[in-house]
Amino acid sequence: MAALAVADELDALGLRWRPSAPRFFCRTTRDVCHAIVAIDDPKRTAILRKHLERIDDPRLRRAFQAAASE
Repeated sequence: MAALAVADELDALGLRWRPSAPRFFCRTTRDVCHAIVAIDDPKRTAILRKHLERIDDPRLRRAFQAAASE
């Protein structure tokens, strides 16, 4: 819930209103959180790999990889 609240704030930055539908940060946060806990989901690996590729900093990338691994 905290991650989604932060994602909502990021999506609304610079706006005076809240978007009615999830946008990039909310959608990405929801997908990554679901993929971390849904071990049986066939899309899990692809979602986590896609997010991992977005992380430029090698230390953060390794930390995320360690935290999200089985």
